[in-house]
Amino acid sequence: MTSRVYQGLPSPQRRLRPARMWRLLVWMACAAVLYGAYAYLGGSAGLIQYGRLYLKKSRVEKEINLLEARQDSLRQVIDLLQNDLTYIEKIARERYYMGRPGETIYTVVKQPASE
Repeated sequence: MTSRVYQGLPSPQRRLRPARMWRLLVWMACAAVLYGAYAYLGGSAGLIQYGRLYLKKSRVEKEINLLEARQDSLRQVIDLLQNDLTYIEKIARERYYMGRPGETIYTVVKQPASE
């Protein structure tokens, strides 16, 4: 028996059939598409993470606006306490039950609801 020697050509076992080659190309294309979808949607810089960060940013901006408004109102109260004697008198009467000399302070105590 004589053996055939292929010179320069791949051996018959190593050569890919066209159907198998197309199947391999389709799998590689699917893998590339899945990787691209993961990189676009998932991952550390994906679309889902972008949405989460956008919601967090809007919540933080709302909190900042709320705190700035509170800070402005507290600055107004500080200004009134430093400069307005009638406001100081109002606070002293309401919170600390203070009165002018000769005034009598009455407090109304609510009775608990009867059963």
